[in-house]
Amino acid sequence: MGIPLITNSGVGDVENIINRYNSGIVIPEFNEQEFEAATVQIAAGKIFDRAGIRNGAIDFYSLDKAVEKYIGIYNSILKQ
Repeated sequence: MGIPLITNSGVGDVENIINRYNSGIVIPEFNEQEFEAATVQIAAGKIFDRAGIRNGAIDFYSLDKAVEKYIGIYNSILKQ
């Protein structure tokens, strides 16, 4: 869908993913002022890579990727 994300820093790898794919805005703290500033940037037309947003979602959050990760985890457990 190519919708930009707003997230706060310090949440897993989300900040790196957003920066890598130019797919949204990372706010330093999750509070009303920071969130409002991010929404103002989006409403003002800040440019995001819509294809990058989609590709980032597919690369990190698709069902296929999740299945791959779980299979890898289960295989490593079974090998122990």
